Amino acid sequence: MIDRLQGDIADSWFVFVSIESAEARWLECPCYQPFARFVVQELLPWLSTQHQELQLVRNRTLIGLSYTGLAAAFVAKEFPGIFQRVISQSGSFWWNDCWLSEQYRLSVRVPTDFYLDVGTKELAENVLHREDVLQVISQIEGVHRFRDVLRLKGHSVRYVEFDGGHDFAGWHQTLPDALRWALPNQS
Repeated sequence: MIDRLQGDIADSWFVFVSIESAEARWLECPCYQPFARFVVQELLPWLSTQHQELQLVRNRTLIGLSYTGLAAAFVAKEFPGIFQRVISQSGSFWWNDCWLSEQYRLSVRVPTDFYLDVGTKELAENVLHREDVLQVISQIEGVHRFRDVLRLKGHSVRYVEFDGGHDFAGWHQTLPDALRWALPNQS
């Protein structure tokens, strides 16, 4: 996909952080302060020591999908100004009764723009993902609530609905435009 975007997006570095295990995903993705600290206080400094040119980077975008889309928005809130843009594809903003939406509503606006997308078929409610994780509202409703709070706080929000469900096929559809939005080629 990146090859297809050549010339459409600015020269960029892409760093992928993988979750160690399924169990770690359930712990680290939903608004977990140690994970946010790891990204900002360990990963970014380490990358800068490995690649000196990264010290000059002034525009950073954090990207996630589903639970990691929730995590990306949380990291941006916890460390304002580090990431100028967040791409959240089908972010799990339903988590913990829309807790992150409420945190954004109650806090000072962070200097971050958001790209949010969600599938029109992401309508399932009262989904028991595991015994301690109940998704009461639909994915689309959770994203709508988060979008509305961001707009209320004055954030720039690009919102996209795609024809699809909670799967890679839909995210694959929207990611190229999300990257063009986040990393425009200025030349």
